[in-house]
Amino acid sequence: MAIDRYRTPDGSLELLVIREADEITVGFDSYSWHTHGDVLAADYGIAGVKVSSPEEAVQRFLSDLRSDRAPIIMCRKSGKVYDVYAAVSMPARDKYMEPGETAEIRYWSGRGAHAS
Repeated sequence: MAIDRYRTPDGSLELLVIREADEITVGFDSYSWHTHGDVLAADYGIAGVKVSSPEEAVQRFLSDLRSDRAPIIMCRKSGKVYDVYAAVSMPARDKYMEPGETAEIRYWSGRGAHAS
């Protein structure tokens, strides 16, 4: 197993890319959300971007994320962050949020944050 770590410039988030023999997992350290290389390959396919493999999809995702082309969503309940996830494209506003929950959209650089 190999683990690559990427920290946001403001130091608030660390993204992990975990490579095992038959799987690549991507997620933020200390949060439950994660995705896999094969899922990213399918997501990019839906978005109309051709990728030839899960590894290529992960590399594309990392590039998009670290270049502020993919949003990071910070989910909060009563002001405390309980999960962080990233998306291939801008997500729709979550209609299933409970009272007291908010979703802050930011980018890798820290710019563009706004609450829903």
